[in-house]
Amino acid sequence: MERNPAHRSVPPFWHVVILMLLIGAYAAPHQVSAADDGPEVPITADELERFISDWPAFTAAARAGSVAFDPHRYLLERGWEPERFLLIAGRVTEGLVALEREDQAEAVSAELEQRRRVILESPDLTPRQRERMIASLNQAVDEVRGEHGVSTAEMELIRHHRDRLRTLIDPIY
Repeated sequence: MERNPAHRSVPPFWHVVILMLLIGAYAAPHQVSAADDGPEVPITADELERFISDWPAFTAAARAGSVAFDPHRYLLERGWEPERFLLIAGRVTEGLVALEREDQAEAVSAELEQRRRVILESPDLTPRQRERMIASLNQAVDEVRGEHGVSTAEMELIRHHRDRLRTLIDPIY
C-alpha cells in the first residue's frame, strides 16, 4: 500500500504519539480528576496483553473517520474503563519514546564525552568558558535521556513487549 507522500517526513512511530495526544484531548472531558481516583495503579501484564489485543480495532475505528465515533463509548462497550485504556496507551507511548531515547543516548553520550575532552583540553578557553560549555553539554545529556512518568516495572513490561508494541504501532500509518 502506497503511503501518503505527506507522511514521509515523519516516522510512523511519531504519528501514534500525535494520535494519543488527540485522543487524550478528546477524552479529557470524560475523565475523573486524579484526586478522585487516588494513586495510579501500575499497568499489569494482563492489561498490557489485553491492550495489545484491542488496540488495532480501536485505532481502526478511530481512523475510519466517522464523525459519530466516540472513543469513550467505544471503549465502554468493549469492557474497558476508557481512562484506564488511555492511561495504558499513554504509558506505552511514553515508554516506547523512552526506549528510543535510551537507544540514542549511548551514541549521543559518546559524542558528547568526546566534545567534553576537547573542551577540557582546549588552551584557547578560559576556566569560566570551559565551565559554561561543560554545563551546556551536561544539559544536553540530560535532555537526551529525558524524564518519563513510567514506573520501572512498567518499563520492564514495555521493554519485554517492545517488538510487539512497535509492530502494533508502526502500521497505523
